[in-house]
Amino acid sequence: MTDGSRISVFSSTATDAAGSTVRMIRAQPNWLIKLLALLFVIVVVLPLALLMIVVVLIAALVIAVLAGIRALMGRLRGLLPRDDGRSNVRVMRRPD
Repeated sequence: MTDGSRISVFSSTATDAAGSTVRMIRAQPNWLIKLLALLFVIVVVLPLALLMIVVVLIAALVIAVLAGIRALMGRLRGLLPRDDGRSNVRVMRRPD
């Protein structure tokens, strides 16, 4: 019989199983979509991720250097004589 009709299955369970299998196969991405997704990851996502890693490392380095400078300045201030910031000012102390 070559009238172009589909094969009919008499069992509704078999029809449901075949239909779900066909739907599952059609829902899977084909090789072209997988290739395009891989190229997108290689061309866009990977360089952005590497750039973000470099930026985070540079920021951590800058923060570490600034923290080191601040600690060094704090130690140098401890070695220098105390200055209260007043110059050419006569300070009158009242007897208590």
